[in-house]
Amino acid sequence: MRIHFVMAGGLAGPAMKRSCTVDANALSQSETGELQQLIDSADVAALAARGPAQNKSPRPDEMHYRLVIEAKGQQHTIEASDTDMPTHLSALVSWLTKRATPRG
Repeated sequence: MRIHFVMAGGLAGPAMKRSCTVDANALSQSETGELQQLIDSADVAALAARGPAQNKSPRPDEMHYRLVIEAKGQQHTIEASDTDMPTHLSALVSWLTKRATPRG
């Protein structure tokens, strides 16, 4: 399993951009289990199927998130913002945010 994560936006714009790629093969067994639980709880397939939310009044100061999850021969892409992020996705986003680094 591999996850590509990008967060961008916020008041400082480009300075706030962060990203990471998480490869489950490089994680400890406990981290892999935790990550899998977060993915299962988020119901990634259903979120990817909904597509990006159509926020009629995007806020320029909010953060935007893009997750591309590759697992079991499938790829799921999820896009969300602070305003439209489903509650069950926020724990996964928080986990990934802790591992994200500045991206130029």
